[in-house]
Amino acid sequence: SRSDAGDIGAAMAEAHRARSACLNRLLAITDSDTFAELDALADAAGEKGAEARRLITDLRSHGTRATTAFNRFDNTEKDDPNKKGLSETVYRNNQQAYEDIIATQIEPAETILANIREQLGAHHKSRAA
Repeated sequence: SRSDAGDIGAAMAEAHRARSACLNRLLAITDSDTFAELDALADAAGEKGAEARRLITDLRSHGTRATTAFNRFDNTEKDDPNKKGLSETVYRNNQQAYEDIIATQIEPAETILANIREQLGAHHKSRAA
């Protein structure tokens, strides 16, 4: 019984961790200040910023889809991972759902964001040289 309680507690903690990681990474790819900065850098790059602007549009789209996926799962009538007393399976299922959102929605957006920063950073460095 104590072992089961420990397993359930660990599963609950992992579900919390996965949700928190998912939410934090989601906020990072949808941050309005980041978009304002990227838009300004792309505009400053002129014609060379065209690809970056296309990627920024792509990033916005990915962010919207990731937000929708998170909200669809997080706001459904599921067993809340913050609620104590659920089964280990429920906590593990919640954890997996958040990790799936990260893998399928958020990580591709993070890759796009890194590409944008690389392009705009390279342009900025070439202008400074």
